[in-house]
Amino acid sequence: MTFTSTILRNIKVLTAAQIVASIAGLFSSALLARALGTDGFGVLGFGTAFLALLGIVASLSMDMAGARAIARDPNEAGSITSPIIGLRLTLSVAAYVAFILIVFSLDRNQSEKTVLLIQAGGIFVSVFVLDFVFQGLERMGINGLRQIATALLTLISIIIFVRSPDDLMTAAIIPVVAGAIAVGSVWLYARRNVNGLGLSFAPDKWRHILSVALPMAVSGVMHTIIFNTDAVMLGLMSTNEQTGLYVSAFKIVGLTMIPVGLLAAPFFPSLSAGWDDQQLRQDRSKSFAISVLILSLPLVIFIALFPDLILRILYGSAFSEAGPTLLILMASMVMMHLRIVYGNPLLAWNDERFHMYATLAGAILNVILNFIFIPKYGIIGAAYASLISQSVITLGVAYKFYTKTSTFHAGVIFRACLCMAAGVAGVWGVSFELGQASDMAISDSIITLAVNGAIFGGIFLLAVFVIFRSKLGQILNPDR
Repeated sequence: MTFTSTILRNIKVLTAAQIVASIAGLFSSALLARALGTDGFGVLGFGTAFLALLGIVASLSMDMAGARAIARDPNEAGSITSPIIGLRLTLSVAAYVAFILIVFSLDRNQSEKTVLLIQAGGIFVSVFVLDFVFQGLERMGINGLRQIATALLTLISIIIFVRSPDDLMTAAIIPVVAGAIAVGSVWLYARRNVNGLGLSFAPDKWRHILSVALPMAVSGVMHTIIFNTDAVMLGLMSTNEQTGLYVSAFKIVGLTMIPVGLLAAPFFPSLSAGWDDQQLRQDRSKSFAISVLILSLPLVIFIALFPDLILRILYGSAFSEAGPTLLILMASMVMMHLRIVYGNPLLAWNDERFHMYATLAGAILNVILNFIFIPKYGIIGAAYASLISQSVITLGVAYKFYTKTSTFHAGVIFRACLCMAAGVAGVWGVSFELGQASDMAISDSIITLAVNGAIFGGIFLLAVFVIFRSKLGQILNPDR
């Protein structure tokens, strides 16, 4: 099977899985927001952001290092994975103990502290997530099934058990239990199908794993800080209501990262395999750039056209005031997509140290800007801190990418921008608007969004077909 056909197959599998998981996830977030209100949703969002920071410290980005190693030597998948699992479990225990001490030092009521400790229990579930194994083996269907199972179990449980702000603790328990069921099932499957897979506590191997993973880990920690520090610092420096508003906008940010995640995972093994060939680096990174720019970035642009409407449809009128914040975050996501276009190939080509330095600079800047902006500007300030930080990192990794490939893929970016500009012009030209005045017109608001989405998507796809026609032919018919 060729390079492009393997990627195309995995993209199809992950796309199907992500469509189901994303729809379920959106419904789950919407139901939680409406049931718990801005305060309760803010508590959960604060805990989720805190857990993300805890999780990256426990995992130290060993997943990416493991996927890269397995992609280069698939027959050793079991022996590569087992010590990684053992090390992650050890780090998770230490991280959870430290987290307990942190939680009890916070100025929070006992109920909120209990919710945080429950959410943090999810760190032990993540220890046994084997997505990186099947990513390295280029068998993405298993990962997709796990995502679907987790999302559907979570949604069904929320529908049954979460009805009011009094169900906050139940809402915290549900994702942990749903994740444990899905991850446990995949673990049992992997034990039967991946030779040598187990739980290994081998300090000698841990030293080698850490030496490879630490530069990526620093990048991962910094990336997670940039993505989650805003919510954590809002939770510490502002109110639960403000945190809830910001989290509602950031949930949509997470939605925009789904398509690019679908593309990054299948491309990573092939980018890694061609790391030492100059021509392969240029060709495969160009294909990756085109895919990200025409399959993922347009969603960011469309959301930026209707931030208030999207928030109101999903979460209710109480959350629509986060619209300006969502618009700024979409600008940040434009920079994030460019960062991935340049940064993911660098990670695949063993340039994780430079990527680490760039993300470290961005993360430090993000924390500083949040301290400055949040007291004065609230959630708007947090969003601007994210935008500035992402821009700094993108400039850094773009420079390093150019030194490796002698190109910024500027032509590809320009052509993709033309396609998206055509879609935006079409929406502005038609200006279809219906029922955006109140929650009573929710069905009409959905019609407004759907019609404008069809206009934007139709014009954009037509422009893509015209401008990228030759490249699309190669991607869609890789074996011709």
